Amino acid sequence: MFFRKPKPHEEVRLSELRMLSVDAFEQSMPEVMRTEQRSKEEIAKSISIFERACSEFEALEIEPNTENMYMPNINSIKAQKAAYSKTMLGIISSLSGCEYNGESAYERLMEVRGKVDKVLSKILQSNGSFRQVIYSYSNNIGDFKRAYSILEEVSKRAGLAIGRYEPQYSRLQRLHSSISELESLYATSSELRASISSLENMAAEGHVTGAGSAEEARIHEKISLLRKRIAEESSHVATIYNEVEASLAQIRRAAKKYDHISAEKEKISSIIDNPERLIREKGTRESLIRLVKDMRLSISESRIDIKNPEDVINTIDRVLNLGIDERMDEISSWRDTIKSQQQELYDLEKTKEELEAGMRSIEKSKESKEQMEEKLRAIEKETASSKSALEESFMNLYGRKIDIIPDQD
Repeated sequence: MFFRKPKPHEEVRLSELRMLSVDAFEQSMPEVMRTEQRSKEEIAKSISIFERACSEFEALEIEPNTENMYMPNINSIKAQKAAYSKTMLGIISSLSGCEYNGESAYERLMEVRGKVDKVLSKILQSNGSFRQVIYSYSNNIGDFKRAYSILEEVSKRAGLAIGRYEPQYSRLQRLHSSISELESLYATSSELRASISSLENMAAEGHVTGAGSAEEARIHEKISLLRKRIAEESSHVATIYNEVEASLAQIRRAAKKYDHISAEKEKISSIIDNPERLIREKGTRESLIRLVKDMRLSISESRIDIKNPEDVINTIDRVLNLGIDERMDEISSWRDTIKSQQQELYDLEKTKEELEAGMRSIEKSKESKEQMEEKLRAIEKETASSKSALEESFMNLYGRKIDIIPDQD
């Protein structure tokens, strides 16, 4: 008794399976490939006939047949003859050098038929527009008819082949859909493994959680001290600034009267209304002190009409003795210090947030890892089932035993 040796399994990379299925599909229907090749040859033949017919028709020098035509315009018909040739040439040129990008001969044949049908439709539409020309030269358009008939036959033959093998093509499409699903499953498995590996690394770093907590506490204490220091120093700066601003406000009315009679370009009142300039501009401080001294002299010499001049002079003396220059330098220095401390505070708070996020991530990873492992087991089970079903489908369709190998292995 003899036993037939079983066919060996053919190992196929998943990335190669789609092309292998297309090759097997085409080998199972050589008629489609022959029809595709013949269609292209006949399209080329039709184009050649059309081009020659257009050239000859345009150069044709005979009178149009206008029998049974009501008040024909001979000159118009002759002019339309050339226009008809150019129109036909333009329509048929859309088939010249056409590239068909279908993955299989069947899909390319569908493209061929679609483009040919579009050209046929345009020809019929144009014939309707040039019906007088066609009627008048009906004995001279034989080549147009012959070329058109060739394209009609191409469309008909392609349609028959497409219809005959549509069930097989539908099965190929379902097979390709299964391939895409298997590719997606393998990709998901790969992503899950990478995520699990990453979570394992984070879990391995879990021993630093205690040290992280101590570091978080240290940073928190430093942030609290820094916030307190910034608040105290900001309050000190505000006290100095408010004292200077209040002192200047007491001489604002006298300053406006002085500005009214003064020939000075700089006005005391404008400086008083914008005391920030005294912090930024040392020259403005010098101008203020000089102008205030001159205002005092003007008041003492009665060049300015002011009630209670003695009281105003005493107020001006307090302003001059306030040490505006030194106080503005002090404010500027404190503000620089506070700005530096605020940047340090921002950096510490950011570090604290990152540390807290890292610790939360480590804790969360312990739960996420278990969930991902469970999901991976389910995906691997679904992948094995999908792989087996796809191998069986390939065997049923094309009689070839295959063993699908994932690309990442």
